[in-house]
Amino acid sequence: MALGAVATPLQAQVTPTNAHWSLKGLRSGMCVEFLSSPAAATDALDGRFTPTPIERLATTFPVLAREAALDPTHAGWVPSKLCWFAFDSAFAKGRKVRVDGGRNAVVVGYVGISALLPSDTTAMVGASIFTNAGPLSTVASEARLKVDDVRYSYGTIPDLESSPDERRHEIQYNKLTLQWDGRIGNVRPVEIQDVHLTVRSIGMGLFALTANVTPVSSFVAAGNLRMTGSGKLVTMMAASPIRFMSSYLKGGDVEWDFSR
Repeated sequence: MALGAVATPLQAQVTPTNAHWSLKGLRSGMCVEFLSSPAAATDALDGRFTPTPIERLATTFPVLAREAALDPTHAGWVPSKLCWFAFDSAFAKGRKVRVDGGRNAVVVGYVGISALLPSDTTAMVGASIFTNAGPLSTVASEARLKVDDVRYSYGTIPDLESSPDERRHEIQYNKLTLQWDGRIGNVRPVEIQDVHLTVRSIGMGLFALTANVTPVSSFVAAGNLRMTGSGKLVTMMAASPIRFMSSYLKGGDVEWDFSR
């Protein structure tokens, strides 16, 4: 009888092998592409992966590759990304998730670094995954995935409050404050992002994150990027000879799947 009494709670403690975020109504999505020094990239990946130099990924990151080719001191530097996506709402475990009652966006994102996997293939490794929505973090943590907290705000730009289209996106992540002041520029062909990240868990091996970001519209991101603060990520991005903004994506729903 005693053995039977403890069996049920132990079974309930089995760690899930997957996690799922259903994200609805993409308000905006952008990526900052940059180059990390080999030493900084190795450190960001805790020495567990071998960073892949830009020379091997020139067709995937043409803008970064051209910049690196201009200065031999950046030979061997590593393609990296910081991406964020702001949504109207999300669903996790059948529960609707909103931030500040829908007044603020549900934001998810990642910092990715190109690295060589044990299978001898190059992939983007998630140095960090982040969100501003607690329920999404909870779903991930139940699968032993580490998700960092960020703060996100969207609003007018000081001294440009009367502008009908200039807006500030601000992300506070650890000691980094990232501001993008700008507007939607010219229309671009719809840009689909197939996100494939290898993500480390807390003691449960590697997870694969897959997401197909298929926006309704893509635009030129016409504006200026500014970052302040301190920490490893700030140092990495500040050392890059370029910080290139990808397209501004709008509209559509996205499913984020973590599995191992």
